[in-house]
Amino acid sequence: MQMAMSNWLAWLAARRTFEMRASRAFYDGDHWQGGDGWIGARPPLDDAAYTEVLALIRSGFISENVIAEVVDRHVDGVLGREPLWSMLADNPASLDEVHAALTRWWNARGVLRVLREALTGVLVEGRASLRVFVPAGVRDERGQIPVQPDLDRALGLIYLEALPADVAGIYWNPQTRQPCSVVHAGTTDVELGELRGELTEIRIEDQQGVVRGRTSLRLGGHLLVHELAQRPLVTEQVRQLQRALNLDLTMLTRNINLAGSAERVVLNAEPPTEEVDVPDASVPGGLRRIVRRAPYRTGPGAVNFLVGVRVVDESGRVLGRANPNISYRDPVRVDTFERTRRIYREAILSQCDQLHVLIAGDATSSGEARKQARASFETSLRRSKVGLDAAGRWLLEVVLRLAAQFCGRDELLTLRADFNAQIDTGPPSSEDRRQFREDVQAGIISRETARLWLGIDDPDAEAERIRHENESAG
Repeated sequence: MQMAMSNWLAWLAARRTFEMRASRAFYDGDHWQGGDGWIGARPPLDDAAYTEVLALIRSGFISENVIAEVVDRHVDGVLGREPLWSMLADNPASLDEVHAALTRWWNARGVLRVLREALTGVLVEGRASLRVFVPAGVRDERGQIPVQPDLDRALGLIYLEALPADVAGIYWNPQTRQPCSVVHAGTTDVELGELRGELTEIRIEDQQGVVRGRTSLRLGGHLLVHELAQRPLVTEQVRQLQRALNLDLTMLTRNINLAGSAERVVLNAEPPTEEVDVPDASVPGGLRRIVRRAPYRTGPGAVNFLVGVRVVDESGRVLGRANPNISYRDPVRVDTFERTRRIYREAILSQCDQLHVLIAGDATSSGEARKQARASFETSLRRSKVGLDAAGRWLLEVVLRLAAQFCGRDELLTLRADFNAQIDTGPPSSEDRRQFREDVQAGIISRETARLWLGIDDPDAEAERIRHENESAG
Protein backbone atom coordinates (compact mmCIF):
# COMPACT_ATOMS: atom_id res chain seq x y z
CA MET A 1 0.00 0.00 0.00
CA GLN A 2 1.53 3.31 -1.06
CA MET A 3 1.00 6.40 1.06
CA ALA A 4 3.35 9.27 1.84
CA MET A 5 5.06 9.24 5.23
CA SER A 6 3.40 12.55 6.14
CA ASN A 7 -0.02 11.06 5.35
CA TRP A 8 0.60 8.11 7.66
CA LEU A 9 1.61 10.46 10.46
CA ALA A 10 -1.43 12.67 9.84
CA TRP A 11 -3.68 9.59 9.88
CA LEU A 12 -2.23 8.47 13.20
CA ALA A 13 -2.48 11.95 14.76
CA ALA A 14 -6.13 12.36 13.70
CA ARG A 15 -7.10 9.12 15.44
CA ARG A 16 -6.53 10.58 18.91
CA THR A 17 -9.06 13.35 19.42
CA PHE A 18 -9.14 16.17 21.97
CA GLU A 19 -11.81 14.28 23.91
CA MET A 20 -9.64 11.15 24.08
CA ARG A 21 -6.72 13.17 25.41
CA ALA A 22 -8.99 14.84 27.97
CA SER A 23 -10.17 11.43 29.19
CA ARG A 24 -6.57 10.26 29.54
CA ALA A 25 -5.70 13.42 31.48
CA PHE A 26 -8.60 12.77 33.86
CA TYR A 27 -7.46 9.18 34.40
CA ASP A 28 -3.83 10.24 34.96
CA GLY A 29 -4.93 12.75 37.61
CA ASP A 30 -4.74 16.05 35.70
CA HIS A 31 -8.25 17.37 36.31
CA TRP A 32 -7.33 21.05 35.95
CA GLN A 33 -6.13 20.60 32.34
CA GLY A 34 -4.90 24.14 31.92
CA GLY A 35 -8.24 25.52 33.12
CA ASP A 36 -10.39 23.43 30.76
CA GLY A 37 -11.37 21.18 33.66
CA TRP A 38 -12.87 24.10 35.63
CA ILE A 39 -16.57 24.76 34.92
CA GLY A 40 -17.13 27.30 37.71
CA ALA A 41 -17.35 31.06 37.37
CA ARG A 42 -14.36 32.89 35.92
CA PRO A 43 -13.72 36.45 34.73
CA PRO A 44 -14.08 37.41 31.05
CA LEU A 45 -11.09 36.57 28.85
CA ASP A 46 -10.45 40.26 28.14
CA ASP A 47 -10.31 41.09 31.85
CA ALA A 48 -6.86 42.37 32.87
CA ALA A 49 -6.99 40.22 36.00
CA TYR A 50 -8.02 37.02 34.18
CA THR A 51 -4.68 35.22 34.63
CA GLU A 52 -4.36 36.27 38.26
CA VAL A 53 -7.92 35.21 39.13
CA LEU A 54 -7.52 31.86 37.35
CA ALA A 55 -4.30 31.24 39.29
CA LEU A 56 -6.20 31.86 42.54
CA ILE A 57 -8.91 29.40 41.47
CA ARG A 58 -6.20 26.87 40.57
CA SER A 59 -4.63 27.16 44.02
CA GLY A 60 -7.91 26.13 45.65
CA PHE A 61 -8.97 23.55 43.05
CA ILE A 62 -9.92 20.16 44.58
CA SER A 63 -10.60 16.95 42.63
CA GLU A 64 -11.61 13.37 43.34
CA ASN A 65 -10.55 10.92 40.66
CA VAL A 66 -13.68 8.80 40.29
CA ILE A 67 -12.81 8.19 36.62
CA ALA A 68 -9.62 6.35 37.62
CA GLU A 69 -11.61 4.45 40.26
CA VAL A 70 -14.21 3.07 37.83
CA VAL A 71 -11.65 2.28 35.13
CA ASP A 72 -9.33 0.44 37.53
CA ARG A 73 -12.27 -1.49 39.00
CA HIS A 74 -13.30 -2.58 35.49
CA VAL A 75 -9.73 -3.61 34.60
CA ASP A 76 -9.47 -5.57 37.86
CA GLY A 77 -12.74 -7.30 37.00
CA VAL A 78 -11.32 -8.59 33.71
CA LEU A 79 -7.57 -8.87 34.40
CA GLY A 80 -7.35 -8.92 38.17
CA ARG A 81 -6.52 -12.61 37.95
CA GLU A 82 -4.17 -14.42 35.56
CA PRO A 83 -6.02 -15.44 32.38
CA LEU A 84 -6.27 -19.13 31.50
CA TRP A 85 -4.48 -19.91 28.25
CA SER A 86 -3.03 -22.85 26.37
CA MET A 87 -1.83 -23.94 22.95
CA LEU A 88 -3.87 -26.50 21.04
CA ALA A 89 -2.51 -29.40 18.97
CA ASP A 90 -3.52 -32.87 17.78
CA ASN A 91 -1.05 -34.36 20.25
CA PRO A 92 -1.43 -32.44 23.56
CA ALA A 93 1.40 -34.39 25.19
CA SER A 94 3.89 -32.63 22.90
CA LEU A 95 2.91 -29.20 24.23
CA ASP A 96 4.57 -29.40 27.63
CA GLU A 97 7.77 -27.78 26.36
CA VAL A 98 5.82 -25.05 24.54
CA HIS A 99 3.67 -24.21 27.57
CA ALA A 100 6.68 -24.08 29.86
CA ALA A 101 8.65 -21.82 27.50
CA LEU A 102 5.69 -19.48 26.87
CA THR A 103 4.99 -19.27 30.61
CA ARG A 104 8.59 -18.20 31.26
CA TRP A 105 8.33 -15.61 28.48
CA TRP A 106 4.95 -14.40 29.83
CA ASN A 107 6.41 -13.80 33.27
CA ALA A 108 9.66 -12.25 32.03
CA ARG A 109 7.89 -9.75 29.79
CA GLY A 110 5.19 -8.82 32.34
CA VAL A 111 2.47 -9.64 29.82
CA LEU A 112 -0.37 -9.24 32.34
CA ARG A 113 0.80 -5.71 33.12
CA VAL A 114 0.94 -4.81 29.40
CA LEU A 115 -2.53 -6.27 28.81
CA ARG A 116 -3.85 -4.17 31.70
CA GLU A 117 -2.27 -1.06 30.12
CA ALA A 118 -3.95 -1.82 26.80
CA LEU A 119 -7.34 -2.47 28.39
CA THR A 120 -7.03 0.75 30.38
CA GLY A 121 -6.35 2.63 27.14
CA VAL A 122 -9.45 1.12 25.52
CA LEU A 123 -11.69 1.97 28.48
CA VAL A 124 -10.36 5.52 28.72
CA GLU A 125 -9.95 6.45 25.05
CA GLY A 126 -11.90 3.83 23.10
CA ARG A 127 -8.92 2.24 21.38
CA ALA A 128 -5.38 1.03 22.02
CA SER A 129 -2.95 -1.31 20.29
CA LEU A 130 -0.71 -4.19 21.29
CA ARG A 131 2.54 -4.53 19.37
CA VAL A 132 4.90 -7.49 19.23
CA PHE A 133 8.42 -6.48 18.20
CA VAL A 134 12.06 -7.45 18.19
CA PRO A 135 14.49 -4.66 19.23
CA ALA A 136 16.81 -3.50 16.47
CA GLY A 137 19.84 -4.11 18.70
CA VAL A 138 19.50 -7.91 18.52
CA ARG A 139 19.90 -7.99 14.73
CA ASP A 140 23.22 -8.71 13.04
CA GLU A 141 25.11 -6.35 10.71
CA ARG A 142 22.83 -7.39 7.82
CA GLY A 143 19.71 -6.62 9.84
CA GLN A 144 18.83 -10.30 10.25
CA ILE A 145 17.85 -12.28 13.34
CA PRO A 146 20.55 -14.85 14.14
CA VAL A 147 19.33 -18.45 14.37
CA GLN A 148 18.67 -19.31 18.02
CA PRO A 149 19.63 -22.63 19.61
CA ASP A 150 16.32 -23.27 21.38
CA LEU A 151 12.79 -21.99 21.92
CA ASP A 152 13.62 -20.13 25.14
CA ARG A 153 16.39 -18.13 23.44
CA ALA A 154 14.11 -17.36 20.51
CA LEU A 155 11.33 -16.14 22.79
CA GLY A 156 13.85 -14.01 24.66
CA LEU A 157 14.21 -11.80 21.56
CA ILE A 158 10.50 -10.91 21.51
CA TYR A 159 8.90 -8.01 23.38
CA LEU A 160 5.38 -6.66 23.84
CA GLU A 161 4.10 -3.11 24.36
CA ALA A 162 0.80 -1.24 24.58
CA LEU A 163 0.55 1.89 22.43
CA PRO A 164 -2.01 4.74 22.13
CA ALA A 165 -4.05 5.43 19.01
CA ASP A 166 -1.72 8.14 17.66
CA VAL A 167 1.32 5.83 17.76
CA ALA A 168 0.00 2.56 16.34
CA GLY A 169 -3.15 1.20 14.74
CA ILE A 170 -4.76 -0.82 11.96
CA TYR A 171 -5.64 0.90 8.66
CA TRP A 172 -8.23 -0.82 6.51
CA ASN A 173 -7.65 -0.34 2.78
CA PRO A 174 -10.99 0.98 1.41
CA GLN A 175 -10.40 -0.74 -1.95
CA THR A 176 -9.39 -4.21 -0.75
CA ARG A 177 -10.73 -4.16 2.85
CA GLN A 178 -7.40 -5.66 3.89
CA PRO A 179 -5.74 -4.52 7.13
CA CYS A 180 -2.42 -2.71 7.32
CA SER A 181 -0.57 -2.17 10.61
CA VAL A 182 1.02 1.25 11.12
CA VAL A 183 3.53 2.04 13.88
CA HIS A 184 5.42 5.28 14.51
CA ALA A 185 7.18 4.78 17.83
CA GLY A 186 10.29 6.59 18.93
CA THR A 187 12.00 7.02 15.53
CA THR A 188 11.57 9.04 12.36
CA ASP A 189 10.63 5.87 10.45
CA VAL A 190 7.25 4.22 10.16
CA GLU A 191 6.72 0.44 10.36
CA LEU A 192 4.08 -0.95 8.01
CA GLY A 193 2.70 -4.49 7.98
CA GLU A 194 0.57 -6.10 5.27
CA LEU A 195 -0.73 -9.57 4.47
CA ARG A 196 0.73 -11.07 1.29
CA GLY A 197 -0.98 -14.39 0.78
CA GLU A 198 0.21 -16.70 3.57
CA LEU A 199 2.98 -14.29 4.55
CA THR A 200 3.04 -11.10 6.58
CA GLU A 201 5.30 -8.44 5.04
CA ILE A 202 6.94 -5.90 7.35
CA ARG A 203 8.35 -2.71 5.79
CA ILE A 204 10.34 0.12 7.35
CA GLU A 205 9.98 3.42 5.49
CA ASP A 206 11.73 6.73 6.16
CA GLN A 207 10.20 10.21 5.88
CA GLN A 208 10.79 10.26 2.12
CA GLY A 209 8.94 6.97 1.67
CA VAL A 210 12.15 5.06 0.92
CA VAL A 211 12.01 1.44 2.09
CA ARG A 212 14.91 0.92 4.52
CA GLY A 213 14.07 -2.66 5.41
CA ARG A 214 11.72 -5.45 4.38
CA THR A 215 11.03 -8.91 5.73
CA SER A 216 8.36 -11.60 5.33
CA LEU A 217 7.17 -13.77 8.18
CA ARG A 218 4.88 -16.79 8.52
CA LEU A 219 2.41 -15.55 11.15
CA GLY A 220 -0.70 -17.47 10.16
CA GLY A 221 -2.54 -14.44 8.76
CA HIS A 222 -1.67 -12.18 11.70
CA LEU A 223 0.01 -8.78 11.80
CA LEU A 224 2.49 -7.69 14.46
CA VAL A 225 -0.07 -5.15 15.73
CA HIS A 226 -3.47 -5.92 17.21
CA GLU A 227 -5.90 -3.08 17.86
CA LEU A 228 -8.53 -3.24 20.59
CA ALA A 229 -11.52 -0.95 20.16
CA GLN A 230 -14.84 -0.59 21.93
CA ARG A 231 -17.13 2.08 23.35
CA PRO A 232 -15.06 3.82 26.04
CA LEU A 233 -16.06 3.73 29.67
CA VAL A 234 -15.12 7.43 29.98
CA THR A 235 -17.79 9.07 27.82
CA GLU A 236 -18.59 12.77 27.49
CA GLN A 237 -21.29 12.35 30.16
CA VAL A 238 -18.75 10.84 32.58
CA ARG A 239 -16.34 13.72 31.91
CA GLN A 240 -19.14 16.24 32.57
CA LEU A 241 -20.03 14.55 35.86
CA GLN A 242 -16.38 14.44 36.91
CA ARG A 243 -16.02 18.19 36.29
CA ALA A 244 -19.21 18.86 38.25
CA LEU A 245 -17.96 16.72 41.14
CA ASN A 246 -14.67 18.63 41.20
CA LEU A 247 -16.58 21.92 41.25
CA ASP A 248 -18.59 20.71 44.25
CA LEU A 249 -15.45 19.72 46.17
CA THR A 250 -13.73 23.00 45.32
CA MET A 251 -16.72 25.02 46.48
CA LEU A 252 -16.88 22.92 49.65
CA THR A 253 -13.29 23.90 50.43
CA ARG A 254 -14.13 27.53 49.71
CA ASN A 255 -17.11 27.21 52.03
CA ILE A 256 -14.90 25.80 54.80
CA ASN A 257 -12.54 28.76 54.42
CA LEU A 258 -15.51 31.09 54.63
CA ALA A 259 -16.77 29.42 57.81
CA GLY A 260 -13.35 29.67 59.44
CA SER A 261 -12.71 33.24 58.28
CA ALA A 262 -16.11 34.90 58.17
CA GLU A 263 -16.51 37.74 55.68
CA ARG A 264 -17.88 41.02 57.05
CA VAL A 265 -19.46 43.81 55.06
CA VAL A 266 -19.61 47.18 56.85
CA LEU A 267 -22.49 49.35 55.62
CA ASN A 268 -22.98 53.13 56.02
CA ALA A 269 -19.87 53.57 58.19
CA GLU A 270 -16.60 55.41 57.79
CA PRO A 271 -13.48 53.30 58.19
CA PRO A 272 -11.63 53.54 61.53
CA THR A 273 -9.08 56.35 61.80
CA GLU A 274 -6.11 57.12 64.02
CA GLU A 275 -3.94 60.16 64.78
CA VAL A 276 -0.21 59.81 64.17
CA ASP A 277 2.78 62.16 64.09
CA VAL A 278 4.75 62.37 60.86
CA PRO A 279 8.06 64.21 60.25
CA ASP A 280 7.60 67.73 58.85
CA ALA A 281 10.52 70.25 59.00
CA SER A 282 8.20 73.15 58.21
CA VAL A 283 6.44 73.05 61.59
CA PRO A 284 7.80 73.69 65.11
CA GLY A 285 9.19 70.53 66.69
CA GLY A 286 9.55 68.84 63.28
CA LEU A 287 6.42 66.71 63.72
CA ARG A 288 2.97 67.18 62.33
CA ARG A 289 -0.11 65.29 63.54
CA ILE A 290 -2.37 63.82 60.88
CA VAL A 291 -5.43 61.61 60.78
CA ARG A 292 -5.18 58.50 58.64
CA ARG A 293 -7.18 55.33 58.04
CA ALA A 294 -6.59 52.63 60.63
CA PRO A 295 -6.90 48.87 60.05
CA TYR A 296 -10.15 47.16 60.93
CA ARG A 297 -9.15 44.72 63.65
CA THR A 298 -10.78 41.37 64.36
CA GLY A 299 -10.17 38.63 66.90
CA PRO A 300 -9.95 38.47 70.73
CA GLY A 301 -9.60 41.86 72.48
CA ALA A 302 -10.15 43.87 69.32
CA VAL A 303 -12.20 47.06 69.71
CA ASN A 304 -13.25 49.22 66.77
CA PHE A 305 -15.19 52.50 66.86
CA LEU A 306 -17.28 53.04 63.75
CA VAL A 307 -18.90 56.33 62.85
CA GLY A 308 -21.68 56.55 60.32
CA VAL A 309 -20.89 58.20 57.04
CA ARG A 310 -21.79 61.88 56.77
CA VAL A 311 -24.99 62.86 55.03
CA VAL A 312 -24.45 66.16 53.15
CA ASP A 313 -26.59 68.38 50.98
CA GLU A 314 -25.71 69.81 47.59
CA SER A 315 -23.68 72.62 49.15
CA GLY A 316 -21.63 70.20 51.25
CA ARG A 317 -23.28 71.08 54.55
CA VAL A 318 -23.39 68.11 56.96
CA LEU A 319 -26.95 67.17 57.71
CA GLY A 320 -26.19 64.17 59.92
CA ARG A 321 -24.72 60.71 59.89
CA ALA A 322 -26.11 57.37 58.70
CA ASN A 323 -26.62 54.43 61.03
CA PRO A 324 -23.66 52.00 60.55
CA ASN A 325 -24.31 48.27 60.21
CA ILE A 326 -22.22 45.10 59.88
CA SER A 327 -23.39 42.20 57.68
CA TYR A 328 -21.99 38.68 57.98
CA ARG A 329 -22.03 36.24 55.08
CA ASP A 330 -22.97 32.87 56.52
CA PRO A 331 -21.46 29.78 54.88
CA VAL A 332 -23.61 27.19 53.09
CA ARG A 333 -24.47 24.08 55.09
CA VAL A 334 -21.87 21.37 54.51
CA ASP A 335 -24.51 18.68 53.91
CA THR A 336 -25.49 20.55 50.72
CA PHE A 337 -22.10 19.71 49.22
CA GLU A 338 -22.19 16.19 50.67
CA ARG A 339 -25.49 15.45 48.93
CA THR A 340 -24.24 16.96 45.69
CA ARG A 341 -21.07 14.87 45.77
CA ARG A 342 -23.11 11.73 46.41
CA ILE A 343 -25.39 12.51 43.46
CA TYR A 344 -22.51 13.05 41.01
CA ARG A 345 -20.54 10.04 42.24
CA GLU A 346 -23.60 7.81 41.96
CA ALA A 347 -24.25 9.11 38.44
CA ILE A 348 -20.69 8.23 37.34
CA LEU A 349 -21.00 4.74 38.83
CA SER A 350 -24.35 4.31 37.08
CA GLN A 351 -22.91 5.39 33.72
CA CYS A 352 -20.14 2.81 34.15
CA ASP A 353 -22.42 -0.07 35.31
CA GLN A 354 -20.93 -0.06 38.81
CA LEU A 355 -23.89 0.80 41.01
CA HIS A 356 -23.28 -2.42 42.92
CA VAL A 357 -20.46 -0.57 44.73
CA LEU A 358 -23.01 1.70 46.42
CA ILE A 359 -25.72 -0.93 46.85
CA ALA A 360 -23.31 -3.29 48.63
CA GLY A 361 -23.23 -0.94 51.62
CA ASP A 362 -26.87 0.11 51.46
CA ALA A 363 -28.94 -1.73 54.04
CA THR A 364 -32.20 -0.48 52.46
CA SER A 365 -31.56 -2.12 49.06
CA SER A 366 -33.08 -5.54 48.41
CA GLY A 367 -31.07 -8.64 47.61
CA GLU A 368 -32.57 -8.68 44.12
CA ALA A 369 -31.38 -5.10 43.49
CA ARG A 370 -27.85 -6.07 44.53
CA LYS A 371 -27.97 -9.11 42.26
CA GLN A 372 -29.16 -7.07 39.27
CA ALA A 373 -26.52 -4.38 39.86
CA ARG A 374 -23.75 -6.99 40.02
CA ALA A 375 -25.13 -8.70 36.90
CA SER A 376 -25.00 -5.36 35.05
CA PHE A 377 -21.35 -4.96 36.08
CA GLU A 378 -20.57 -8.50 34.94
CA THR A 379 -22.20 -7.84 31.55
CA SER A 380 -19.98 -4.78 31.03
CA LEU A 381 -16.92 -6.87 31.94
CA ARG A 382 -17.88 -9.54 29.41
CA ARG A 383 -18.03 -6.92 26.65
CA SER A 384 -14.38 -6.15 27.35
CA LYS A 385 -13.54 -9.85 27.69
CA VAL A 386 -14.59 -10.61 24.10
CA GLY A 387 -12.01 -8.26 22.59
CA LEU A 388 -9.38 -9.15 25.16
CA ASP A 389 -9.69 -12.91 24.54
CA ALA A 390 -9.20 -12.29 20.81
CA ALA A 391 -6.11 -10.19 21.59
CA GLY A 392 -4.75 -12.95 23.83
CA ARG A 393 -5.14 -15.57 21.12
CA TRP A 394 -3.42 -13.27 18.61
CA LEU A 395 -0.58 -12.61 21.04
CA LEU A 396 0.22 -16.23 21.83
CA GLU A 397 0.04 -17.36 18.21
CA VAL A 398 2.17 -14.49 16.86
CA VAL A 399 4.83 -14.82 19.56
CA LEU A 400 5.11 -18.60 19.14
CA ARG A 401 5.24 -18.36 15.33
CA LEU A 402 7.97 -15.71 15.51
CA ALA A 403 10.02 -17.77 17.93
CA ALA A 404 9.52 -20.93 15.84
CA GLN A 405 11.09 -19.19 12.83
CA PHE A 406 13.95 -17.80 14.90
CA CYS A 407 14.94 -21.30 16.08
CA GLY A 408 13.90 -23.38 13.08
CA ARG A 409 10.96 -25.18 14.71
CA ASP A 410 8.52 -25.27 11.79
CA GLU A 411 6.33 -27.86 13.53
CA LEU A 412 5.19 -25.12 15.92
CA LEU A 413 3.78 -22.90 13.15
CA THR A 414 0.41 -24.66 13.06
CA LEU A 415 -0.40 -24.46 16.79
CA ARG A 416 -3.49 -22.55 17.79
CA ALA A 417 -4.09 -20.68 21.03
CA ASP A 418 -6.93 -20.65 23.52
CA PHE A 419 -7.27 -17.64 25.83
CA ASN A 420 -9.84 -17.06 28.56
CA ALA A 421 -9.82 -13.96 30.77
CA GLN A 422 -11.26 -14.66 34.22
CA ILE A 423 -14.22 -12.42 35.08
CA ASP A 424 -14.22 -11.35 38.73
CA THR A 425 -17.06 -9.19 40.06
CA GLY A 426 -15.82 -9.34 43.64
CA PRO A 427 -16.26 -11.75 46.54
CA PRO A 428 -19.43 -13.87 46.20
CA SER A 429 -22.15 -13.32 48.78
CA SER A 430 -23.23 -15.99 51.25
CA GLU A 431 -26.29 -16.57 49.07
CA ASP A 432 -24.06 -17.15 46.03
CA ARG A 433 -21.91 -19.62 47.96
CA ARG A 434 -25.00 -21.57 49.02
CA GLN A 435 -26.20 -21.64 45.41
CA PHE A 436 -22.79 -22.95 44.26
CA ARG A 437 -22.99 -25.84 46.72
CA GLU A 438 -26.51 -26.73 45.59
CA ASP A 439 -25.54 -26.60 41.90
CA VAL A 440 -22.54 -28.88 42.51
CA GLN A 441 -24.68 -31.37 44.43
CA ALA A 442 -27.31 -31.31 41.66
CA GLY A 443 -24.65 -31.95 39.01
CA ILE A 444 -25.35 -28.65 37.22
CA ILE A 445 -21.78 -27.35 37.54
CA SER A 446 -18.48 -29.02 38.38
CA ARG A 447 -16.46 -28.53 41.53
CA GLU A 448 -13.73 -26.91 39.42
CA THR A 449 -16.17 -24.32 38.03
CA ALA A 450 -17.46 -23.57 41.53
CA ARG A 451 -13.90 -23.09 42.77
CA LEU A 452 -13.16 -20.69 39.93
CA TRP A 453 -16.28 -18.65 40.75
CA LEU A 454 -15.16 -18.56 44.38
CA GLY A 455 -11.91 -16.91 43.31
CA ILE A 456 -9.57 -19.91 43.48
CA ASP A 457 -7.07 -19.36 40.65
CA ASP A 458 -5.73 -22.93 40.58
CA PRO A 459 -8.65 -25.34 41.22
CA ASP A 460 -6.50 -28.41 40.46
CA ALA A 461 -3.99 -27.48 43.16
CA GLU A 462 -6.84 -26.78 45.57
CA ALA A 463 -8.38 -30.19 44.85
CA GLU A 464 -5.01 -31.82 45.48
CA ARG A 465 -4.66 -30.02 48.81
CA ILE A 466 -8.15 -31.18 49.84
CA ARG A 467 -7.30 -34.76 48.87
CA HIS A 468 -4.04 -34.63 50.87
CA GLU A 469 -5.82 -33.20 53.93
CA ASN A 470 -8.49 -35.92 53.75
CA GLU A 471 -5.85 -38.63 53.52
CA SER A 472 -3.94 -37.14 56.46
CA ALA A 473 -7.11 -36.94 58.55
CA GLY A 474 -8.06 -40.51 57.69
